[in-house]
Amino acid sequence: MKTVCKGCALEADKRGIRGKCPFCRTPLPTSNEASLAMIQNRVKANDTEAIHCLGTCYRHGDHGLKKDMPRAVRLWERAAELGLKEAHFDLGNMFDENIAFDGVDNDMSRVDGVDNDMSRAIEHYEFAAKQGDVIARNNLGAINYNMGNYGLARKHWMISAKLGFKESLDEIKEMYMKGMALKSDYAEVMRGYYVANKEMSSPERDESKRRERLSKRSVRH
Repeated sequence: MKTVCKGCALEADKRGIRGKCPFCRTPLPTSNEASLAMIQNRVKANDTEAIHCLGTCYRHGDHGLKKDMPRAVRLWERAAELGLKEAHFDLGNMFDENIAFDGVDNDMSRVDGVDNDMSRAIEHYEFAAKQGDVIARNNLGAINYNMGNYGLARKHWMISAKLGFKESLDEIKEMYMKGMALKSDYAEVMRGYYVANKEMSSPERDESKRRERLSKRSVRH
């Protein structure tokens, strides 16, 4: 299983292949049963993204499956053992006591039968961050900040901000305003942030973002 960015998805729509795989042009499943069967076939082939996807289906109860958090975690752990950074990130979220799921406090032992474990959260976040996951890097900054490790928090946030993550840029700005980061630190991440976003920009991605904003605006009004 492969994923594409929203810009590539938009380009596929423009080419008239909506409802087909943008890679092989195979028609996409049109029912929960067909989607689940496709995912399970790829899981049997040890496809790491399919394993992770099936775990996410159990997490949310998608494609007709009953929500099963312990099973979701087992599948994510399997995908993580195979090196998938997205699985490491989701496990980090799952074990992170500071994260709330479904709008409620993350007391997983009470809600879903999975205990919080900050040391395991950090371990999984670190793996994902080393593989380039900017949100995992940002979360490591937040964890260290809350623990009073301000220097390490600043280091993590500077890295993720320079990779184009706005929330991390805002955190460095806040640290600078509080005298916890140098002016040169803030200037450095500002430069890196804008360079990263310029490199990630494309007409298709910009158009996709514009449509997304318009869609959100129409929902609110």
